[in-house]
Amino acid sequence: MIRLKDPSHGHVEAFQDDGVWHEVEHWDMHVLAGPGKRAWPKRIDQAMQRMLLHVLRRKVELLAELHVDYEATTVNILEVYLEDDPNSND
Repeated sequence: MIRLKDPSHGHVEAFQDDGVWHEVEHWDMHVLAGPGKRAWPKRIDQAMQRMLLHVLRRKVELLAELHVDYEATTVNILEVYLEDDPNSND
């Protein structure tokens, strides 16, 4: 259904599926739902997904780079803890 605003009064002419123009109340207007309007949210969604994938890919790369340093730090902390632990047999 396509709705056009009629500036002459508070009514709106609406072209319905039956091919006839009908007058409807102004408050009865709906957002157009044509192919262009439906495609816009899809394009926004796709752009956001691409951005999110880019950010997540970069985060994975950074974590991969830090993983080696993180493991070494964890091992060093455990070694220091075991050296200082009086219950340790080493």
